Amino acid sequence: MTGHVQGDGIGRPHWNESKRAIAWLRGVARHAAGEEQWDLLEEAARGMCAWDEASNEFDQQIATRDWLRRLHGQAARIVAGVLRDHPGSARFYYELAGERAVDMAIRSAVNQATGH
Repeated sequence: MTGHVQGDGIGRPHWNESKRAIAWLRGVARHAAGEEQWDLLEEAARGMCAWDEASNEFDQQIATRDWLRRLHGQAARIVAGVLRDHPGSARFYYELAGERAVDMAIRSAVNQATGH
């Protein structure tokens, strides 16, 4: 799916396509985290962050921020690694860096992306 992030060479994806892609990939990532399917979680999170960086869809960022707040343990460590690889996406979640209830791995990745 990430091959379509930049468009088809003629134009960029419509905002509705970006929203659907981000929401779908976040849903896959959420399911994978719940099932402890770590490879699938990482791949889905990578796709979600790639679309997030490229499209900057605010309503999807709200939903992603809420999901990131609920991640803990191995799932949070995996997604934190993805956020480090996608600082353009991680910057959108700067508020999480100051929230003590957010897993330290997520906070650290966001801090790294924002330069704090």
